[in-house]
Amino acid sequence: MDTPNVPSDYLSVLLSAYQGTAASVNDVVDQLNHEETIRTYSHQRTLKRHQAARDNSTYSDTQAGRYAVEALLDKLEASLEQGRELISRKGLPGAKHRALRLFDKQPLSTRAIAYVALRATVDCQVKWQGSNAADVMNGSAATSVSGTAVEAHVAKRIYAEMKAKWAHRAAALSFKNFVEQQKTSQLSRAKAERALSRRMEHHNINYIEDQWSPKDRIAIGAWIMEHMILSTGIVSLGRDVVTSAVGAKARDLNKQYYKLDPDFVQWVINAEEGIALRETLHEPMLIPPRPWSMDNLVSGPYVHPETPTTPLVKGMTKYTHGEIQNRPAFQEVIDAVNAVQNVPYRINDYVRDAVRWALEQDDPLAGLPAAEDVPYPKWSDDFRDDQEAKQRWIRAFRDAENKNAKRASQTYAIHAALLGAEKLSGRDLYFPHVMDSRGRMYPLAVFGVSPQGADAQKAMLQF
Repeated sequence: MDTPNVPSDYLSVLLSAYQGTAASVNDVVDQLNHEETIRTYSHQRTLKRHQAARDNSTYSDTQAGRYAVEALLDKLEASLEQGRELISRKGLPGAKHRALRLFDKQPLSTRAIAYVALRATVDCQVKWQGSNAADVMNGSAATSVSGTAVEAHVAKRIYAEMKAKWAHRAAALSFKNFVEQQKTSQLSRAKAERALSRRMEHHNINYIEDQWSPKDRIAIGAWIMEHMILSTGIVSLGRDVVTSAVGAKARDLNKQYYKLDPDFVQWVINAEEGIALRETLHEPMLIPPRPWSMDNLVSGPYVHPETPTTPLVKGMTKYTHGEIQNRPAFQEVIDAVNAVQNVPYRINDYVRDAVRWALEQDDPLAGLPAAEDVPYPKWSDDFRDDQEAKQRWIRAFRDAENKNAKRASQTYAIHAALLGAEKLSGRDLYFPHVMDSRGRMYPLAVFGVSPQGADAQKAMLQF
């Protein structure tokens, strides 16, 4: 029996609390070790999810990335608005600044431009430069991101968002079709633009075709990055002298690059770690859960001191907490939740083996997911001239897409349930319960076996 990583005083108090119950000393120790295992797995899973997002240039979609973008959005929006007023003043000598093309008759607001620019910067910088604090803090032109690459990437993301906005206003499906045609070289870029313009005209939308050349993108991106440096400070601009050999001669070149601010990098790392420590999977307990009471409305039913707390009522605020404590009649509700979560379950090994056997069959049985995806309908060029056939193909494609997504979700859930049933077989299990704002009770454990899962998941339990 492994000794849990908890203070000895806490372990003594916990064993005293469970003395005289159905839980033995070994059961309490096993529950503590079980929670440590779950917490470690949850921590690693969250960090891997952030790493995958970093590698796929989607870091701004993670919780840490969203926090960073939301915290900086107001600053960049205000700076861009000031810059817009400055470059749009009438009577200034010289040609108009290329950045005015961001705003002239375009569908994106200044806030939307700032939002897309921040997301693009976070995505490309975190991927290309990495989020290792030591690498970033010691960055140089050799390890940082080329200035023109960042500027072009930011402008490209904004340009794509503008095109998507125009297309959304016209018809999302039409836009999707012509983009797919363009990807498969069925339409050239010019023909695709003309096709989009016709669709815009059909939907009475004043579409302004605005092509950005590579020089336009770099100039617009540089203007945005300048404001990002001034307003947010998450990146800095550096220059290094690089010796380049051209023929028999060598010359020194100035290389411009962007580098993430070390404080921002450290903030991202700390945010990832904090999110990973707070997120945890909930599994059945091996001992009766810690009872809810007027004194225990927010600490949760689990017993390990490092397990993230869970409130009795989802989304509980200080106001809700005070309302419950001021209503003595709510004690009956608490007693009902405790009675439900103190019911011991066991794994039904016969049903578990039957479910595993049914999954191995060619034809799905008892509502279990099929072994293979539903085949997608084939596209034919004849559908372009036959609208009814085209609509039937679209409906069949969407139906297959929905069925395959559902099958993937069901397959993951049932295999997680089988894994949990195998691990917890032969032991009493308890399912901690919480409530929603309407007063409905739900089991916390939804990963693996659960009394509120699919039929096959529920059938593996007996009580």
